Amino acid sequence: MGLVTKLATEATRAHGFEPVRVFSGTYMTGLAMPGASITLLVLPEDESHYNNLLALVDQPAYCPGWVNHARVKEAASTDESAQGPSVKFEPASDPTWERVIAEAYNNVVVEEPYVTLLDQLMGDGDCGQVLLSGATAIHEASEAKELPLNDPAAALARISSLVEDAMGGTSGIIYCLFLDGLAQQLCALEIKDNASLSAKVWGKAMLGALDTLYQYTTARPGHRTLIDALQPFASTLSETGDLSAALDAADKGAAATAHMQPKRGRAVYVQSKDSTADAGAAGLVAVLKGVVSALK
Repeated sequence: MGLVTKLATEATRAHGFEPVRVFSGTYMTGLAMPGASITLLVLPEDESHYNNLLALVDQPAYCPGWVNHARVKEAASTDESAQGPSVKFEPASDPTWERVIAEAYNNVVVEEPYVTLLDQLMGDGDCGQVLLSGATAIHEASEAKELPLNDPAAALARISSLVEDAMGGTSGIIYCLFLDGLAQQLCALEIKDNASLSAKVWGKAMLGALDTLYQYTTARPGHRTLIDALQPFASTLSETGDLSAALDAADKGAAATAHMQPKRGRAVYVQSKDSTADAGAAGLVAVLKGVVSALK
């Protein structure tokens, strides 16, 4: 802990402050993260402020999966009352959906090491593995014929649920919210079967889903996130109905993140001189490449 305190002190001085006490309160690691993260809190010199801040740190936490182990006897218990109502659906096959899911999964498998490397350079190193976990869950459900693929909105809602269970981190939340928004948009457009879909309809629904996503995140184009690939894909698809052009726009958007100043995520405070693309954007492009390849 002496080394940790020394590093925190040096980092604080580098920002123009003179720390008096360093409280190292959190040592954690992501489940898919090849490493660990230590969170440090530099405490104020004033005794009153010092004690008040520590009192806040000591407040118990009751959110699922993040419990105060000093106060909760059984940390693995689950509050069933917090679970939402079950959604009823009838599994159905569709060769196009199944081909898209398989191609997206296969491409994520191929690209996962690259996405992971990008995240190791400018993040916590788990982005590729988290994405692969989500793609694997969807692929396995498709292979087992467990998805309602005859109903696009229902299929997306079910896939969102799988993503919610399988993917961690911020990217998992973003994918989940976007897929939920996409399902809602298809319902609003009264798309009840696959025959009613077209590339432009998908583009319009994706733009609506982006608006839904923006209600929950402040990330926007230019912030060096997967939004920089998602937004140009949706916009181009909505305008042109051309999948190849949309994929090209997403690819260029992801590549452009290499020259952006990070404004969201761990990359904000990870110093690197390497001009590397955002891992989340690169991961999304990996998914989209598989989707477009399957639909050509």
